[in-house]
Amino acid sequence: TLPPDEQLQAIREHIGQSHMGVVLKFFCGITKLQNPDHWTEIIDNALVDEHGEKMVILSALHCVFESQNGQRCRELFSKAGGKLLIKNETLSLLDYCVIGYCLESAREAVKNIGLQCQLTAEGLCIIGQMLTRSLETVKEFDIYDDLCDKDKLLALKGLLNRFPNVESLNLRGCFKEEQWDRTLLGDVLKETQLQTLNLSGNNLGHNGMKALCAASSSLSNLKELNLIGCFKDDQWDRTLLGDLLKETPYLQTLRLAGNELGHNGMKAVCAGRSSLSNIKELNLSQCNIGDEGMKALGATAEHLSSLREIYLMNNNLGDDSQESLMLIINQCPLEMLWLWNVHGGEWVNNFSAAGEQRMWDVAKSIRPGMGLQF
Repeated sequence: TLPPDEQLQAIREHIGQSHMGVVLKFFCGITKLQNPDHWTEIIDNALVDEHGEKMVILSALHCVFESQNGQRCRELFSKAGGKLLIKNETLSLLDYCVIGYCLESAREAVKNIGLQCQLTAEGLCIIGQMLTRSLETVKEFDIYDDLCDKDKLLALKGLLNRFPNVESLNLRGCFKEEQWDRTLLGDVLKETQLQTLNLSGNNLGHNGMKALCAASSSLSNLKELNLIGCFKDDQWDRTLLGDLLKETPYLQTLRLAGNELGHNGMKAVCAGRSSLSNIKELNLSQCNIGDEGMKALGATAEHLSSLREIYLMNNNLGDDSQESLMLIINQCPLEMLWLWNVHGGEWVNNFSAAGEQRMWDVAKSIRPGMGLQF
């Protein structure tokens, strides 16, 4: 019932005092404001999240949907750098329709899609069906939801087919249950040509690793692979990890922390020596590799010609690992070595005080600028 200028003033008073999404839902009529300067001001404020980063949120999508103005939709995404983030929402079927409509309207302006909310298979299908053709500009796709349901995973596969040029896929924490069809994950990945894959916090296990190997031809361009906390028990074939790494020669970041690798797993990683030459960051924290696994890594040092940062915390390493560590320090262009010699507990590092001091002295003499954290 307020005139447009008074509506605008009311919105100004709420900005900074309430969550912008709530404000936009309450004042969805702002899309009918005639003054384009008013629209620009509202959108500029609507795009800023709690961390000050610009991105499109669901409420803003509803605003442009009400206006049925494709140009405004493209403007919305352009101002946000092409980022869409739907977070902590329970989506209705209308919400899915709005998302699909806005993606279709904005098209080339969309670069990054984040769906960190409760999703349904039907909703994912709706988004895909509203896209008349592929969105080739989408480079990053991020989902944070339970995807163990078969229908939902199949719907995700169909939706990803609409984004053929996705380079970064983030599925962290989406597969935490024990019983789910790991082969479907392989089917999803076979449709991609990724450079970054984050599967951290998922219950992959042996069959999950087999699914990754089955999709290895589509993962050959990977530069970053995150498998933190995916293989926590002893019931998986470590040689499969080695087979996968042999197919990813461009890897620059490999994160395996929190997995039960053991010394056999470390040997499997090192088996594909030639594929490790581009790795800059290697995270092996809490992998229980022990002194024997450390020897395998040390023997591979000359092939780690790009290694800048390595994490070895909580691996039950002792003074017997010193020689291998010295090989890595001497032959790799290291900038940071993380050891964290924590005493007590499981999978700790157990260097003696004399051993710590010796490594410190040798490391500083070989690489005086390198960081060394015990």
